[in-house]
Amino acid sequence: MYLLDTDIAIFAIRGNKTVLQRLGNLLSGQWAISTITAFEIQKGLEAHPNTRSSAKAQLFLANVEPLMFDAGAAAQAAKVFHALKQMGRHRRCLPRHGRRRGKNRHPNSRVYDRHVREVGKAVLDA
Repeated sequence: MYLLDTDIAIFAIRGNKTVLQRLGNLLSGQWAISTITAFEIQKGLEAHPNTRSSAKAQLFLANVEPLMFDAGAAAQAAKVFHALKQMGRHRRCLPRHGRRRGKNRHPNSRVYDRHVREVGKAVLDA
């Protein structure tokens, strides 16, 4: 299961080919957004209801069931973050807006995905 953050969801809404291709390679139910991401997208719709992206955002939200980010999910996320921190990889959980080698670095890279899957599985199995 992939939990999309707000940035990746917005990339999908705006038609980013790379994001849409990666999501297209997944089966239905293999990705989701959290209620926090749904809130952030809805907040943007309230602030800018008549933009070109607003109809796309509304369609996106209508076709995805947000996962609750409750106290249990927060506890699991904290465990994954702490495990990544012990590995020296916790900064990958935080948004990066800097540039490296002329390209935006984003936490949703292959390396990040691999480490989150490994650590997440270890935490869930514990």
